[in-house]
Amino acid sequence: MAFKPNPIRTLAKSNKWQTIYYHSRNSSGVKVFENNSDLSEIQIIFLQWLEIYRNLYQDLAIGEEFMSKEVLENEILTDAYLLHKQKKNKKRKSKTKKTRKGLVFGT
Repeated sequence: MAFKPNPIRTLAKSNKWQTIYYHSRNSSGVKVFENNSDLSEIQIIFLQWLEIYRNLYQDLAIGEEFMSKEVLENEILTDAYLLHKQKKNKKRKSKTKKTRKGLVFGT
C-alpha cells in the first residue's frame, strides 16, 4: 500500500494558503474562513497545520539544522523533523529549569 499525502497538510503548506494565513494574522481584512467563530473540527485542524507549516517555512528561511525543501516535500520527513524539534525544545527547557534552580534571587 502506497503512502497517500494528507490533503489538509497539502493545502496548509501551499503558497496560496500560507499567504492567506499570513495576511489574516496581520489583520489586513483577509480571512481564512467565512466564519470567524464556531469553527468546525476540520477548520481547527487546518488552522493548526497552517501554523505548523508557517513555523517550518521560518525554520527553512533561517537555515535551521536538518530543515530543507526535501523535508517539506515529504510528510514522513516533516513528521521526523517535528519530533526532532520537539525533543530539542524539551532539552533546552530542561536545561533552563536546571539553571534557574541554581540561581539565588535577592542577594
